[in-house]
Amino acid sequence: MSEKELIEKFKQHIESTHPHWRVKMEVPIGSMIADARIDEVDDTNIVQAIVAYVECKPANSDLKELLGGYMQALYYATQSGSNGWLAAPATSIKKIQESNTKLDPRVLLYNLDSNELVQTETIAERMSKSRMKRKMESNLFQGWTKDFTIETIAPIGVTTPIYADDKESVIFNLGPRMRGAIKEVAKTISGTLSDSIKFSLSVVPPTVIIAKKADLTMITKFVPNDRGGSAKRELYEIPAGKKLNFTVRCLNQRVTPEICENLIRQAGIFAGIGDSHSDGLHGRFNVLNHE
Repeated sequence: MSEKELIEKFKQHIESTHPHWRVKMEVPIGSMIADARIDEVDDTNIVQAIVAYVECKPANSDLKELLGGYMQALYYATQSGSNGWLAAPATSIKKIQESNTKLDPRVLLYNLDSNELVQTETIAERMSKSRMKRKMESNLFQGWTKDFTIETIAPIGVTTPIYADDKESVIFNLGPRMRGAIKEVAKTISGTLSDSIKFSLSVVPPTVIIAKKADLTMITKFVPNDRGGSAKRELYEIPAGKKLNFTVRCLNQRVTPEICENLIRQAGIFAGIGDSHSDGLHGRFNVLNHE
């Protein structure tokens, strides 16, 4: 079977097995062209994530050609941040495994005969890894979505209120504020975790109607400055007791739903949302439910 026929067979199997995966052939990446790319799409066929870039090798490939294909798949992984797959028949996979080549966890071997990913680690190697590390190396991650409801237990501070077209309804940028609070807490735990959130986590809706103009209370604060004095600052407060709904979507294996939930709970206690949230009072909230 030729390489082109192998890729076509691979495409048919992947798309029939995974309804939300699409295989695109001959995709440019960096200075090379991958044999295929697997995209995750939603119900409207819009790409939501890249599952992997694929390099395919036929059964008559010698070890040098197979390792060359492996290095190409590693290049795809390095360039894209996604997994690279080397797809080959069982005999070719066996050649790589018996060569004692050190394999990179970003490149996964796909057996074209059995149509499955090959476990390249020994049981002892996997047992020596943490649960989180094993989860990070899983290529079948398709992202997750979770809905949250929170209730503010302290006023939310707003320096400059933004109003809707009716000039009475107050708009609050919930999505960016919540995402910022999650990142702020994550940074205290790990810079890598914070970066994972920065590049793979979104919160919607971006804005919500949170109050009426008449509900706002203006207060005056005196904020210390670098010269040893203080500056007068006016702040509008949105009263506590607001129930807000939002959805978190994440496409990074490291940030599990459980980790995100804990970060949001900690953000409600220690970080808060809105202006002046760093004063230890404004913008605090409790998580009511999630699903």
